Amino acid sequence: MSVCVRAAASESPTVGANDPAIQATALLDVGRKLMATGAYAQACPKLEEAVRVFENLANTFNLGQCYELTHRLASAWYYFGRAEALAAAARNDEAINVCKDRRANLKSKLAYVAIFVQPEAPRLPDLRIRRGAIDVGRVLWDGEAVPVDQGPVRIEASAPGYITWTRTLRVEDGATTRVDVPALAKVPEHNPAFVKIHDEHVAKPHPKPKEPLRTLAWVAAGGVGAGLIAGFGGLGMRQGFVSRYNQDSACLGTSSTADPAACTQLISDASTWRTIGTVGFVAAGVFAATSAVLFVSSSPREEARTSLSCGPLIGLGATCALKF
Repeated sequence: MSVCVRAAASESPTVGANDPAIQATALLDVGRKLMATGAYAQACPKLEEAVRVFENLANTFNLGQCYELTHRLASAWYYFGRAEALAAAARNDEAINVCKDRRANLKSKLAYVAIFVQPEAPRLPDLRIRRGAIDVGRVLWDGEAVPVDQGPVRIEASAPGYITWTRTLRVEDGATTRVDVPALAKVPEHNPAFVKIHDEHVAKPHPKPKEPLRTLAWVAAGGVGAGLIAGFGGLGMRQGFVSRYNQDSACLGTSSTADPAACTQLISDASTWRTIGTVGFVAAGVFAATSAVLFVSSSPREEARTSLSCGPLIGLGATCALKF
């Protein structure tokens, strides 16, 4: 490592107020200090950013070493290779040899993944194979082993109109893991009748009640109660006056024309309360019919249809019929 670092120190990037090399150098220093204390998990992101900002021999070599210390051997192998290329560009033979040795020592320890696609699968023109977030080219579908960092690896095969196939496997350093990608199954065709019924069921919003009519319906329902109270109250009061008339010995009967004034008043009051009771019952009936019509009219059911018809009823005055 010291050879590569010393070699990189001889590189002389242009220094300026906003020179990325300044930022990269600061990150490199932080990364080295963290690695010296064993904080490799914190050091690697610093070195990754240093390489992203300014890729030189020192940054690249140290990132490879950090990956090796965190058992990401495939990544370490790659960055030692990058460092070797940078050393070659600088014609630094000593650095080339150091980086080449470090890379060679990792070669036999690497984890590999080999992807085999079944013969019928490649005939899909839009077939796509992914290893994690990386697209795997068709030239690697015949089992070419590719180095990967150890740990879980997700393989995905997809194509328009076909069911996506996925498999997550764990690869270990020093071993090659084979993945056989099967022929993809077609997405089942939808039943048009089912789709239509399903769409009709889901797409139609549930109608809301017509609020003004619903309010009037409740007001009319309250009128039914008031009418019944008046009706039963009127009949009760009438019955009370009739009882008082019958119990008064001075009252001679409704057919007599010689009843005292008090008896005549009792008869008049009884008649008045009878009228009030009758009006109350009639009003309750009208309010009941009105309330029913308003409730149905304000219903969210679109298919609701109502009609109200009234007519005379022999002996009972009138009747109304509500049809739905």
